[in-house]
Amino acid sequence: MAVVWEFNIVSEMAIPYEIFAEIIKEYNNDVDVVGIRSIDDWQWSNQQQLNSYAEITEKIDKGKIVAIEMQSKQWKSLGMYIEKEEGYLYTFWINTEGFPELDAEEITSTNKKYYDQAYRILDRLVTKYNLFFHYIAIGLECDIRCCADIKTAISNSKNVIAWLIRTDRNVILPDGLEREKVSDKLDAIATKIR
Repeated sequence: MAVVWEFNIVSEMAIPYEIFAEIIKEYNNDVDVVGIRSIDDWQWSNQQQLNSYAEITEKIDKGKIVAIEMQSKQWKSLGMYIEKEEGYLYTFWINTEGFPELDAEEITSTNKKYYDQAYRILDRLVTKYNLFFHYIAIGLECDIRCCADIKTAISNSKNVIAWLIRTDRNVILPDGLEREKVSDKLDAIATKIR
């Protein structure tokens, strides 16, 4: 049975809707946005269809959750959830059906290429759009405990396989974890590697 591979971006500031729309447009050959809804809670109460990207930040700032449904030729299903807790949490998810190598709770020799590709894409987006973020958590059906301090987030979150932070951030990591440079802008902290 497939699970969901998630990319969680935690930021103090919302990604401006103009940049968000540009990112979606940039990937429109690979991914189509099927619908955008706001919901009151995770029981999907009070679903409302949104008609523009400009409405996203407005709904989030009012305490709503935004769900973006997407389609792709490569993946069975994918989408994004955006919510505001202590900061903004952007969760891009991909159903891993058809990619059993991704259903591992660690980075392995068979799935490392997917993590490396994800690092390259995220690095390009961070660089091109000058995206500010506290950290990015990548894993399977993650339970992220959002806070500005990554050491606390790492210690209190579940199902995260790798964390990405900016190379220029000086952070104290939990014992046993090390940073590895993946680009000029990003360092990775892998919690589980085989």
